[in-house]
Amino acid sequence: MSRWLTTYVVPADHPHPQELRHRLDRAVDRFSENRGHFLAHTFDPQDPAVWRIRELAMDFSIDAGAADTDEVAQCWGQHLAARIQTVIAHNGHSDSALRFPSPAAYLAQFIFDLSEGGAWGKWYYEEFEPLRVLSVSQAVRTVILQESHLAADVILQLFFLRRLEDVLLGLAEPDAHAICEARFENAASASPAGVDEWVGTLLELWNQAPLRSASCEDNRFRDALRLFARTASRFPSAQGNSQFKLALNGLLELRRVLLAIHSPRDLDSLIKELSLGNLKNANDLARTAGSPDPTDALAFFAQIMNGDADWAVQATSIIVSGDIQQKFLNATNILEGESLLSLFGGIFLLGPSLVQVRLGELTDAAVERSDDPENAASLLRHLVCIKCLGRERALDSASDPAVRLFSGLASASFSSALETLESCELNLDAAAGIFLQVLLDQQRAGPECIFAEIIQRSDCEILLLRDLAHNHWLDIIPISDGSNRSEFIRTRIDRLSEILAAAPRFLLLHENLASALDIFHLKTAASTISVFQADDHAFEEQLPRHLSVTRQRLSSLLNSSEFEYSYLSLAGIAADAHSAIDCTLSLFARAAIRHFVGRLIGFESSTPEYLYRNFLSGLSTIRHVEDRLEVRLPASPLSLVLRMAGLQEQKYRPDWLKGREVWLLPPQE
Repeated sequence: MSRWLTTYVVPADHPHPQELRHRLDRAVDRFSENRGHFLAHTFDPQDPAVWRIRELAMDFSIDAGAADTDEVAQCWGQHLAARIQTVIAHNGHSDSALRFPSPAAYLAQFIFDLSEGGAWGKWYYEEFEPLRVLSVSQAVRTVILQESHLAADVILQLFFLRRLEDVLLGLAEPDAHAICEARFENAASASPAGVDEWVGTLLELWNQAPLRSASCEDNRFRDALRLFARTASRFPSAQGNSQFKLALNGLLELRRVLLAIHSPRDLDSLIKELSLGNLKNANDLARTAGSPDPTDALAFFAQIMNGDADWAVQATSIIVSGDIQQKFLNATNILEGESLLSLFGGIFLLGPSLVQVRLGELTDAAVERSDDPENAASLLRHLVCIKCLGRERALDSASDPAVRLFSGLASASFSSALETLESCELNLDAAAGIFLQVLLDQQRAGPECIFAEIIQRSDCEILLLRDLAHNHWLDIIPISDGSNRSEFIRTRIDRLSEILAAAPRFLLLHENLASALDIFHLKTAASTISVFQADDHAFEEQLPRHLSVTRQRLSSLLNSSEFEYSYLSLAGIAADAHSAIDCTLSLFARAAIRHFVGRLIGFESSTPEYLYRNFLSGLSTIRHVEDRLEVRLPASPLSLVLRMAGLQEQKYRPDWLKGREVWLLPPQE
C-alpha cells in the first residue's frame, strides 16, 4: 500500500472532532502495522499470485464512542478484506486491478516492458519508479539482484514467454555477469561428480540452436543466460546446481580458448594431445596458436573427453559452430591433408542426386549470357544447396564452409555475391527447359496428368504445375501483377506440352485456382479438364485407375504443396528481390530431394524436413586428400537405413568441382 486517504464524516455537533480524528488516525497506523494479520485469511497461502490494485474505495460506519483503536483497525481490516475478495472474484481483469501468476512473472513482465521502452508511466510499476534514473541494463540488473532468490525463475519466465532475447539485446555484459552470479548464489561448492552428464545435455541443446555471437568475449554471460534458460526449461534441476554451473562455465571458457585457434590442423593436434593426456603439450599448442591462458579450460576439456578424441571433435564443432565459418577453413583455402568440420556435410550425401538432375548443366545454361558466368553459376548452385537443407537453416548453411566447398562458391562473401544477381542476365527459361528434358529422358515425368495450384506469398502468387502421376514439379513461377490467370496458365501449359512433345491428357485444377479461371479458355490445353474437390467421390474413384495409383496414394499427392514450397523458398532470406530465380532453383532442389528419397524404400511420402532431420543432420568431417574429398557422413538418426540402401559408401565426381572426386564414408563407429 503506497497511499491511504481517509475522509471522516462525523456529526456536526460532535464535541471533540479533532480528538476523534487523531484517534482514528492512530487506528489507521495500527491497521497498517498489522495488515498482514488482518488480511491473512483473504488469500490462499499456497497461491503465489501477485495482485496489483490501483484503487479501492470503501464506505462504512463505526460507533466512534464505543470502539477503541484496535476495534476500529479490525473493522477496517474486515472491510478491506471483503473489498479485495470482491476484486479477486472478478479475476482482476480490469484497468484498476491486475493479477500476475507469481512474483517472478511480475518481475519478468516489468523487465520486458522496460526493455521495450513501455514500463514507465504504468501505475502497476509505481514501486520501481526510483530506477527510472538508471539505464535499461542497470535497471534490469538492479531489479533482479534485489530479488536474487527469484533470478532463475525470472529468466525462465522470460524464456517461456519468448522475450528473453529481446531483454538480452539491451543487457550490457557486466550486468549479465552479475545476474549470472545471482542465479547461482545458493549453489554449493562445485564437485566434479555429475559434470559430464550436464556437459552432454548442454552440448545437445547448444547443437540444436548454435550461439551466433560474433565475439564470445562480448557475449559470454549473455550466452550463459541463454544456455541456462534452454537447459532449466527442460531440466529444472539445473537451477542452483553446482555441477551444472561448473559444466556451463567450463564450456564457455573452453569456447574462448578454441575460437582463438584458426587452423583445424592445430585444433586436431590439440585434441590428440589432450586425448593422450599430454596437457602441457596441448597448452603450448594453444598458446602458440594465439589462445591466452588456456590451462584451466584445457584441463576441463581433458577431463570431460576422457581420452575420446572422436567425441572431442564433435563437441568442438558444436562449441565453435556459430563462428566456424569465420574462424576456420573455407572452400577456397582448404589444403592437402586439411580437414574441416561441418553441421551441414549432409549436402554431400545429396550430391549424387544433384549430379543426376544435372545441376551443373542447369546452372551453366542459366548464366550463359552473364558477364561472369563461372561466379554466377557457383552462386546459383549454392542457393540450390541451401534450399535442399531447408529454409529454417538457410542463414547458417549459407556461410558453412562444407556447403561452400560442395557448391564451389567462388565469392568470399555470400551476401556480396547475392547482390550481383540483380546485374546478372540470367536465362531461367533455358535452364527450366533443360530441366524438363532431363526428367523426360530419365522417364521421371510425363504428360499424363498435370495438377495446377496456387501458392500464396506475401508479395505475389506462385503458380505450380505438377506431374501428378510421378510426383514431380514441372513448372513453378510467380504470376505477374495484372496478368490474366487463364492466359498465363495456358501459356505455361503450352510450353510444357512443346517440351514434353505431348499435351497432357488430364488438367486438374486445385479449387483455390479454379474459381478465378475461365475454364473455357483452357479447353484445348488438355483432353480433360477437371476441378479437384476433396468431397468428389466419383473423381476419387476414376482418377486412380487412370494414373495407376492407389486411392491412398492419390490422396497424398493431392495435398497442397505449400509446406514443401515453404521448406525450399528463400523469399525474405536470400532471394527476396528475385522471385523467379527463387522459384526456378526450388524446382531443381526439389527434384534432387525426390531423387534421393526414391532410393529409400518406404520413405516416398516423407517431407523434406523429415528427410533432413533423419538422414542429413549431424556433424560431418570433410578431408582433402590428393584429388578427392573424403566425407565422413553424420551419424544421423536413420543412418542405418542409408547403410542398408548402399548410400553411405559412394564415389561420384560433380562436373563443377573441376576433377575432384567425392568419397562418401560411413559415420565413425
